[in-house]
Amino acid sequence: MRRKSMRRFSSLLLLGILYAGCADAEVSVYFNLDGTLSMRGFAKSNQFPQLLQELDLAFSTLAKADQIHYSRFGGAIVDPITQRPFYVAAANESFFKSSKEYEKTQIENVFSKSQPGQLNLVMTDLFEQDLDIGAIKRSLDVAKFPSENGFAVWQWKMPFDGAIYDFDFRSNKGRAYQGNRYLYVLALGPKEAINQLNGSIAGRVTVGKANYLYISKELVVQSISWLSVTQTNNIVLLVRGGGGPPTYRVLPRCDTAELTMTVQLTPTSNGASFISFPGNYHASLCKVPNTQGRQGCPTELVAPRIWEQTEKTKGKALKVKLSCSAVSGAGKTLLRIERVGADNDVNLPDWVRQSSATNAEFNDPKNLANKSSWGEKTLNLVPFLREVSAKAARGTVMASSDFFVVAN
Repeated sequence: MRRKSMRRFSSLLLLGILYAGCADAEVSVYFNLDGTLSMRGFAKSNQFPQLLQELDLAFSTLAKADQIHYSRFGGAIVDPITQRPFYVAAANESFFKSSKEYEKTQIENVFSKSQPGQLNLVMTDLFEQDLDIGAIKRSLDVAKFPSENGFAVWQWKMPFDGAIYDFDFRSNKGRAYQGNRYLYVLALGPKEAINQLNGSIAGRVTVGKANYLYISKELVVQSISWLSVTQTNNIVLLVRGGGGPPTYRVLPRCDTAELTMTVQLTPTSNGASFISFPGNYHASLCKVPNTQGRQGCPTELVAPRIWEQTEKTKGKALKVKLSCSAVSGAGKTLLRIERVGADNDVNLPDWVRQSSATNAEFNDPKNLANKSSWGEKTLNLVPFLREVSAKAARGTVMASSDFFVVAN
């Protein structure tokens, strides 16, 4: 290690001692480092130990020293790292093992052990085959994602000099590569802890700028502006929303009242958005005792019919048909339209798609001929994050709009 790098190492070590125990934590942090040979090539660069040290500083903002736990994992093994600071051991090439226990990277063995109040972190190169992705999804079920826990991923581009494994089924020896590779930290745990860690990483980690994606059931902020009525049949606008649901009045001699709606999509803060058509929609109707539509709906009425229709001039629209008798009588009736998530409802950010490659793309002779860049992509990153995102979207109310309807 160069003298300049040693000075950097020493200063970070001192900062780590100063920061230790500073946080008044409500969570325990479990940092699990992939100890397989596929990670050894990162340890030849000075940037890797620096990243580990700076991440350790970030952890100290979430938890006290005795609430931060470090482990090396592989297949069925999750082995505690007892040396402190942990990055002194983890920065050595010998830390990454070739023994039978470390032949595979089984992230699911880490996530399946998650407990309430824990923030579980995994650092890995994230090369996943289809069977691996399925196993990780099942472990997320055990960890109650997305109902009780969120999921996040950070990505760094780091220098690498070593063998890459897990993409060529013809060989288990790996293929030598020297160049840049992507390194990942996955997080599973309480949303508040993940958000706090992201802010701490942004302020303390200086080894490049990380790409970041947070995935939870809260994919889209609910908003009454999500739907707007463009035309009506046997129903007229009585009062505009003014910060609350707009009110519509059913015309006299009405048998059915039909609303045609347009969709105004709201992207999420992390760059993902959901698709408007086709989609899963749910309509409900209930009598409310006051004008505070979202504060109670004690009496459920017969649900209106809702469907999608393609119009020649306006394209696809969402239509809702109400029975006028259902909204008759005194008081207001609340019509609620919800967009329910499905598997294809999350668009991943560009950096995910640009970083991903399939087995066929990796093994393409043209790709392998590019000595300095063939190993830069991550195997099956898009399928992995698509599956996790779909799991969060499925069945979740992604957006909701309310409308009041009154009798004539």
